[in-house]
Amino acid sequence: MQLGSAIGYLARDQKRFYNYDDLSGLLQSRGHGKVSINEGWYFDPNTSRLYIRSGDDPARHSWQIPRFNHAFDINGRDWLWIEGFEMRFYGRCGVCTLNASHLVVRRNKIHNMQLGIFVNWDGAEHQGNDTRIEYNKIYDPLVNEFPWQATKGSSMEGTAIVVRGHIGAIVRNNEIYNFFNGIYTGSSASDARENPAVAFDADIYNNYIHDVSDDGLEPEGACVNQRFRNNIVDRMLIGVSLAPITQGPTWVLHSSFTNFTSSPIKWASDSDGIVFFYHNTSWTNAANLNGMSMITPVHNTVMRNNIFQGNRYAFEEIRTGSTGNDWNNDNWYTRVPSGPHFKWENINYNTIAQLCTATGLECNGYEDPPGFTNPGAGDFTLLPSSPNIDRGLAIPGINDNFKGNAPDAGAYELTFDPPPTVSSVARADASPTNAASVNFTATFSEAVSGVDIGDFKLVVGQGITGASVTGITSVSGMTYTISVNTGSGNGNIRLDVIDNDSIIDSGSQPLGGAGPNNGSFATGEEYTINKSVTNTVSVSFKSAGAYDGWILESGENTNTGGTLDKNATTFNAGDDQRDRQYKSILSFDTSSLPDHAVIVSAQLKVKRQGVVGADPFGTHGALLAEIRNGPFNNNAALQTADFSTAASPGAVRDQFAGLTFSWYAAQLSNANLLLINKAGVTQFRLFFSKDDNDDQGTDTIKLFSGNSIDANKPELIVTYYTP
Repeated sequence: MQLGSAIGYLARDQKRFYNYDDLSGLLQSRGHGKVSINEGWYFDPNTSRLYIRSGDDPARHSWQIPRFNHAFDINGRDWLWIEGFEMRFYGRCGVCTLNASHLVVRRNKIHNMQLGIFVNWDGAEHQGNDTRIEYNKIYDPLVNEFPWQATKGSSMEGTAIVVRGHIGAIVRNNEIYNFFNGIYTGSSASDARENPAVAFDADIYNNYIHDVSDDGLEPEGACVNQRFRNNIVDRMLIGVSLAPITQGPTWVLHSSFTNFTSSPIKWASDSDGIVFFYHNTSWTNAANLNGMSMITPVHNTVMRNNIFQGNRYAFEEIRTGSTGNDWNNDNWYTRVPSGPHFKWENINYNTIAQLCTATGLECNGYEDPPGFTNPGAGDFTLLPSSPNIDRGLAIPGINDNFKGNAPDAGAYELTFDPPPTVSSVARADASPTNAASVNFTATFSEAVSGVDIGDFKLVVGQGITGASVTGITSVSGMTYTISVNTGSGNGNIRLDVIDNDSIIDSGSQPLGGAGPNNGSFATGEEYTINKSVTNTVSVSFKSAGAYDGWILESGENTNTGGTLDKNATTFNAGDDQRDRQYKSILSFDTSSLPDHAVIVSAQLKVKRQGVVGADPFGTHGALLAEIRNGPFNNNAALQTADFSTAASPGAVRDQFAGLTFSWYAAQLSNANLLLINKAGVTQFRLFFSKDDNDDQGTDTIKLFSGNSIDANKPELIVTYYTP
């Protein structure tokens, strides 16, 4: 058939027909990549002749041959609004723009063409700005049924929306399906890949992309200030392709990538731009697929609060050389019953704990089953019992409007607001005790009001009479201090919470939900009251300089010790100029304590010598102490392994507070009192709760060590009695 002009698209019976690369391919039934394709077409530009290879008589079919390449071809024109059109069977695209500003394309049906909407820019600064693409339906029937190898890299590889303009684009609420690619932003051209002015500042959100053959979302190039959020991508090869981001920042937020057949994220081409990947859900039930796969090393990425589920490795990276990645607090679940769950830089790790120790990645990550409502039916919201409820980290500006005590991990915040519950009732004072009054601390799952004496009941053992609740003090909406008169005699006292629906949360939900007693709590800690205890003894121990000192992390986020100093008169807490964390060890010989001593309190004191850089108390959170009954790593001498060796089982972290201008003190928790070693060494590890502040500057507090003069040495004061 002789045509008057070239065409780029042909449909048979309103469905896309395959385009061979050349006439030889058509004659030999050979598609792109040498894949066998039995039917298709080819247009010869030299003769303007259209060739068709059909399995039956072409006359038995209807054929849709384009008369024009573009439905709308906009060049250098501004302030245009395109709405309500059906565009179909064009040779290239529905709406093609070049250097056009203030453009709206909305509520159109665009189908049966290679490109749905193409926004391009190569002009002046005032051109190619402010584009809005919304509420369109864009599809190309049956493109996803051609073999991937016969389509990728050929003229058959189409994209629904291409954003390659200048400044400011909004792409929202579009439905895209049966295209090869979904939404592309940026440029892969060698002369534009590093250009931050291409597709600068774009918001891509609330789009539904499904049944695409390759990439659902595809930012590529500089991609400065591109935000992909609240998108649903289902049934595709790749969820989001980051291959590569050369500058960034690029955000991928609150989106779901489900039923993928390769990987939810494509890391390729040594992407080194800044990428933030927060609160996304990725899921596949396909056999032998990783939760995430990596083609090349990747650099400068941050991941938080995501859920990944696969059926092979949780994630797999075969190549080496990835740097600058901060991945933490993500749920990596794989159904592999045994064997390694992670591969990083071609090394297998059986558990996430092993991965953390070796690489510094996902040290607060976890491998729990995600607890989706009905993933097989496409419902990826969380069950109320999901381990991802309240499991996320707060990220200002990203998850501010969460419900509950913390954000939920994954793309969807649980909309059900559970009623408040009692989290714990704990002793606030030493036990055993002969005190006439003691305090309990009651903690609730969220802020509550209406807490009064009538909500509590004392459970006392035989031998105690006259005990009573005497007062309640609100520490915060979640925490209350309850004072108790211990009465007369010896025995145990426990404080229970009695639910009478008077305690409510901010939404007026009663404790445990509507109805009495369903929120009651009767498993709190007990005091042992012994009125015969009349004399206590306080003894002081000084840190042994031969065994204390500081340890510096081997590299940022490695969580392993690198270097140490056991001879200095000071020890460090904070970070150095490479954002490596300092931890320090204090060692006390507490073997002089009587074997039968009952320790009722203990205080750990350290003295400030000076600060280098910013004061970590203002930038690094709280100064914490971990206790070890005996030496860390089973050797009293300071070692780099002491940086990460576990504290004693049952130990909790105690927090320091200012005692005077130069002294800080930590009051040991009741659980830690039991871990003071009466037969040898008791050691403490000190560090700030925030490992570093990512400022590439040294920020440390120097505290006097056991090598200093006696008046400055760290001190452990233990108070006890002997029965």
